[in-house]
Amino acid sequence: MTVHASKGLEFEHVFIVGMEEDLFPSSMTKSELRGLEEERRLFYVAITRAKQTCIITFAKSRFKHGQTEPARQSQFLSDIDEKFLSTQTTSFGGSSKRDESAGGFWESMRQRTQPSRPTFNKRETVAPVRPHGTTPISQASSDSSLSSEAKAVQEGDIIEHERFGRGEVITIENQGNDRRAFVEFETAGRKQLLLKFAKFTILK
Repeated sequence: MTVHASKGLEFEHVFIVGMEEDLFPSSMTKSELRGLEEERRLFYVAITRAKQTCIITFAKSRFKHGQTEPARQSQFLSDIDEKFLSTQTTSFGGSSKRDESAGGFWESMRQRTQPSRPTFNKRETVAPVRPHGTTPISQASSDSSLSSEAKAVQEGDIIEHERFGRGEVITIENQGNDRRAFVEFETAGRKQLLLKFAKFTILK
């Protein structure tokens, strides 16, 4: 649901995701004071839809246009008095640091949605079960998700990227199921591309 569509409504719990610069506020509105204030007003509308809790999230990095780019939390978050906030930081690997109130909320939600999920000791090893005749993921071809261009591109090739324009492939790295290329573009400089997502054509 968009913030505009939530006007006039109320919910027990509200989740606002993507509170990052260039997302909320949008990069298209930051150049004008009036546009920035309209975004700030929309943020106020969003948080006041909540009756009990309002969970606000932002990422430290996002995958955009074939590469991972750093992200910064929204400037709007600094407008909120810290006495109204309880923070929780979660790493990609799953470890988290949470306060008592946030932990209680997530625990109650977990019990409602997954009442009978089994738990395992960290030292236990669970053997994988797969149907007869299937191929384990680790043995499957990593090229299955790559386009013909992504498979064929080599170091030294000249490519045309839909966003960055023309560039020369400097190096190519294979990491697990990912194939990455480091490209020196004529106007955009050096970029790292994840080839299964990047859209480009090989010129020579």
